[in-house]
Amino acid sequence: MKINSDGSFSKATKVAGIGIVIRDSDGRVVDVFAIKVKAPDALTAEALALREAVKIAVNNGFDKVCFESNSSLLVADITNLDHIVQNWNIGVVV
Repeated sequence: MKINSDGSFSKATKVAGIGIVIRDSDGRVVDVFAIKVKAPDALTAEALALREAVKIAVNNGFDKVCFESNSSLLVADITNLDHIVQNWNIGVVV
């Protein structure tokens, strides 16, 4: 399975939208998910989207999953080998 997550953010309203697309190994869309959430910034919205994607994978019993995000800052924090979150505002999310 491949799960793409994305977050959008409005600075004016502090409202974020998160979206998730789940595809099978042939690239066919299996499911989609989108909700509005509150977030203080765009990076947190991206982190919330990825956290929701992980929850969906766990709840559905997916054992081999490739997660994809277009947020290079989020990916860098998660894949940091020192296990230190560089952006403190997403530490509680990830």
